[in-house]
Amino acid sequence: MFKNFNRCDIYILLLVLYQLQGTLYQDGIVNKIFMFLMIFISIIESVNTLRGHIPSILKVTLLLLLMYCIYGSYSYISGSTILYTDGRIKISYVYLITSLNSILPIFMFYYYTKKGLLDEKRIKIYTLIFLILSVKSFYRTKYLLSILLDREEFTNNAAYGFLNLIPTVFFFRKNPIIQYVLLSIIGVFIFLCVKRGAMFIGGFSILIFLYVNLKSVSRKAKIIVYVFTVIFIIGSIYIVKDMWQNSEYFVQRIEQTKDGNSSGRDMIFISLWDKFVNETNPLYILFGHGADSTIKLIGIEAHNDWLEILTNNGILGVIILLIFFINLTKTAFKQRSRFPKYMYYSFLLLIFITFCKTLFSMSIQEIAKVQSMLFGYFIYWSTRPKEELKKLQ
Repeated sequence: MFKNFNRCDIYILLLVLYQLQGTLYQDGIVNKIFMFLMIFISIIESVNTLRGHIPSILKVTLLLLLMYCIYGSYSYISGSTILYTDGRIKISYVYLITSLNSILPIFMFYYYTKKGLLDEKRIKIYTLIFLILSVKSFYRTKYLLSILLDREEFTNNAAYGFLNLIPTVFFFRKNPIIQYVLLSIIGVFIFLCVKRGAMFIGGFSILIFLYVNLKSVSRKAKIIVYVFTVIFIIGSIYIVKDMWQNSEYFVQRIEQTKDGNSSGRDMIFISLWDKFVNETNPLYILFGHGADSTIKLIGIEAHNDWLEILTNNGILGVIILLIFFINLTKTAFKQRSRFPKYMYYSFLLLIFITFCKTLFSMSIQEIAKVQSMLFGYFIYWSTRPKEELKKLQ
């Protein structure tokens, strides 16, 4: 892949091998080994990060991680059975494992950037790898659901894999053709997944990208960017129009949204909120009911990070998550006059997408590696002097 294959590349290779479960090999012990190796590497590299001085946002991120680890460890030690309404069982250690696998890579990629193991070139190549993995996930999910549901159209959760890639498109600023081809592929797959939350966030994020790109592009490239933007908009209108005319499921999902049908999530929200409001034990109010309590209480997750954390980790958990996003946003805004424009807007869009996902899904314990990579990269460069940032133009 690269002339100088390094530790960051090894981690991405392990991720690729893990993602190929069900395609290259069957689910089982092999993918668990890859998962263990990735977590082990991220722990080692995170320890290396914490040995030195770290910015305040990483301190808050560490606090968030410790919260998940404490609750997850207690859940694992207690060994309680976690049963979904549909009869599925969630193993008690999964809460801890997913938390480590989600948040630790932020520290790891920060360290890799600091050591020169992660740079813009690698980010662009990794982006293409992540795109291929997202396409693979889309078709594998489509195949499995078509067998399970015995129909051709359904909601595909692979949409979020494509959504996470939008901030990386800024890095291809020197090649508008690749930039807009990538954006087109990402946009098409998001809409093909018919995931309403992802379509809303993705559509808005793409509009932000188009506006920012037109506003910040150099005079030399302005005509090319304008032409590609017009082509992209016309193509998008055509695709949406075609789906409206030929996809009954797409029309159904849009009509459901207009009618306020949230696929039962309103009932989930009401049920969990009522349980919190009517709670009389001050310890439960402050610290929550413990890991995976939403499943224990109503048989399913909250599908909203804020309500999930309120139930599991209490008001204290919500405050920690809120502080995390406040610090993240402050870190980004401070870079307005320091970062190159493409980095600044990519950072802001990354935070916007990550925050919006907390309203529609369980995203904090499922932070995608492309998100972790960008967070680590941006946070490191936010600590560097302005003169050093000039080489990133």
